[in-house]
Amino acid sequence: MSVPLSPIKTALLGSPRATLADALMSLTAPQLQKAVDMGFEKTNSQLREYLRQNDLLNKGAGGTTAVVALLLPTREAPDAHVASRLVVASVGDSQSFLGCYSDHDVTYFPMSRKHHWCWLDEHARLKQHNAAIVNVMGSEYLMDPSHTNCIAMTRALGDFEYEPVGLLHQPEVTHHMLTGWREFVLVLCSDGVTDVMPPDDVVKFLGEFYQKFLDAVGAPSKQRITEEACTALINKAKSLWSESGFTPDTDNISAIVVFLRHTPLNLAALVPGTEPMAAATTSTPVASTPVALAPVAPVPVPGPFEGTAAAAAASTQPQVPTGQSGSMY
Repeated sequence: MSVPLSPIKTALLGSPRATLADALMSLTAPQLQKAVDMGFEKTNSQLREYLRQNDLLNKGAGGTTAVVALLLPTREAPDAHVASRLVVASVGDSQSFLGCYSDHDVTYFPMSRKHHWCWLDEHARLKQHNAAIVNVMGSEYLMDPSHTNCIAMTRALGDFEYEPVGLLHQPEVTHHMLTGWREFVLVLCSDGVTDVMPPDDVVKFLGEFYQKFLDAVGAPSKQRITEEACTALINKAKSLWSESGFTPDTDNISAIVVFLRHTPLNLAALVPGTEPMAAATTSTPVASTPVALAPVAPVPVPGPFEGTAAAAAASTQPQVPTGQSGSMY
């Protein structure tokens, strides 16, 4: 999903001589949040107008998820080959994650979270709106007010019929500082990829592909290796859908791959026994605390939860939301 840059540029550029890169480097986290919010707001308004003109508004025509990343230099290192600041904005269940060097391997760190009812903050908002969650074939869905249609997420663009029951189109924005040497690849993808390839498998697949490509081709252009890696990832996801008994077009399969270091992995050269560093520090939480709902009670009751937002951001083990059962609020 593409979010138009025009409102972001309008918010950022203070003079006709300023460049977008200059403006972005100067922005504080709240200013970036406002600019990104404007981009999502305009996109959502354009979707509303399109649906209205085609007599599809509030008729279950469907909206979209979105995940956006800004890789930025900083004033301290404006000419750095590796961007040191990462801003991620998302709605829905598309994901963003970093593939990073770990001891003799690559691992991943989540840069965003899937927006589902099982997160404490999302669950509280839905409850305030008297929303209904139903279980369909083992998965939980948010019902629209008429109980005619349902959706698997709690934030999205263009799904206006669910706004009365708490669905948001405003993105969750997270800010990260990169180490500049451990980060290997940035991935943004829809759940058509991650439903059959967990993020850990994705980054390992890309790491192996990258190394094999270098061994076979030598030193290809950045564009070529990036395009071929992204194509290989999409084809791998399609084959896994087929192996699962589904057609490759069962779900949307979209991905963006950005290699942050165009050098051989040299994993063996990493010092064994060193503790993996956190891939990013955040000024806003990567994820809030997941909550488990009681499986038998007619009214969901917040149950035990693990960790804190700070721990989720710093942990080398990504925090995964856990929901057990759907009930009517």
